[in-house]
Amino acid sequence: MRNNKWHHLAFVRNTANNTFKAYVDGMIDISTAGTNINFSSIHRIGGDNRSTDGGPNFHGVLDEFGMLQKLSVRSLI
Repeated sequence: MRNNKWHHLAFVRNTANNTFKAYVDGMIDISTAGTNINFSSIHRIGGDNRSTDGGPNFHGVLDEFGMLQKLSVRSLI
């Protein structure tokens, strides 16, 4: 995605059927079984908490970030 264009990313975790899906520009990119996500430390957007220093930072711009408890319409993806 390093092409100097805006991209829409969406992530959907369905606990009823234990799935996790990632979409890029409305097209499914990842579909896998999902497990519950438990954070034991503070997380940040664009950081990688797998390393003690927070890992590399996101290099780019975020616009219109949002989180939903429940996906109400498919067109949001």
